[in-house]
This record gives sequence, C-alpha cells and structure tokens, in this order.
Amino acid sequence: MRINGLPLDEEKSELRKIIVANSGYKWILKCKPQKTCRWTKPELGEFKLSLDASLDENSGGLGGIIRNDEGMAITIFSTNTPSEEIFELELTAIRMGINRAQEMNIKRLRIEDNSLLVVNIIQGLSPIPWKKHMMVHQILETLKEFEAWRISHTWREADYLSKRNYICKGLNFPLPLATLELLEIINSDRSGFEYIRM
Repeated sequence: MRINGLPLDEEKSELRKIIVANSGYKWILKCKPQKTCRWTKPELGEFKLSLDASLDENSGGLGGIIRNDEGMAITIFSTNTPSEEIFELELTAIRMGINRAQEMNIKRLRIEDNSLLVVNIIQGLSPIPWKKHMMVHQILETLKEFEAWRISHTWREADYLSKRNYICKGLNFPLPLATLELLEIINSDRSGFEYIRM
C-alpha cells in the first residue's frame, strides 16, 4: 500500500495511523520519561575541572574550564591538535587541565570528563592501553602533587560548554573577554539548570 505524494517517513507514519485506526484495538502509548542532568558545584575549597575533546576529519580540539566552589569560571583553555585518536585527545586535555590547575596553585581538584573509559583508566578500574601507558603514568604522577583529587564521569549534557563545543574552538582568552552567550551558559550551570539527556 502506497500513499502517493508523501515523503517516505511521513508515508510510514500515515500507514501506522491507518493500521491502528482499523485494528479494532485501543492502543495505549507509553513514553519513557525524559532523563535530566545538571552541572553541580564542587565542594567548599575544591575546584572543578571540566574537560572535553573533539575530533573531525580535519583536526582535533581539546580544552577545559576550571570553576571554583561558587561555580565561577576562573580559567578557560583550548587548543587544536593534529592527533587522530580521540582517546589521546582526552588524555591530553586532562594533562593540560591539571597543569593549568598547578599553575594557579590549586590544591584540591575535582575532574569531570565525559569519557567513561578515560575516567575508569585514571581510577585504575580499566587496563591502560600499552601505547598510552607513559602518558597515563605521567598524569597519575602529577595528580599525586595535589593535596586531594578525584575524577568522575559526567554526562555530556551536564557540561553545556562541552555540548556546544565552545572549549574546542580555540577560545584561549582571558575571562573578561568571554562572549555573553558563554557567560550565560556558565551562569545557567551555576544555577543548577537541568539539561535533557540525549
């Protein structure tokens, strides 16, 4: 049965309606509830480093943002890189982020990354790929220099900066020069705005 003149998707939808209408049954449609997530402030005296990396056909990008326990951004960094491996980009972002935190004399650091594999490797829950063993070892040695640190996984939507890929577009600027939209996103995170998980 064809319904002439309709795009394929619309045609399938119309066919479903016809089948349901003529089936003689009452249909109850159940929709899954939307799941939400939000960015949370670090504990008192702690700083949060949110990281992201991206890779396309031409190049890779990575970056991060460090916020204090009030949710205020104190530094944003990013860079482009020729790397062809997203896993390497994620590790490089962590290394850059913790180095930036050391430069700012941060003692207690909470790291959030949307790569569950990277988080598990840093936590010692997953084996380290042999090609990246030295890189992971260097990160772990640097983390020992902090008074306290922890790393956890975050849903991509929980850090809207990452979702919008702001930190992967070469935004290497002092905070006063941040765009209005970027500052609005940071303020939304601070206020506990709920994002819908995709």
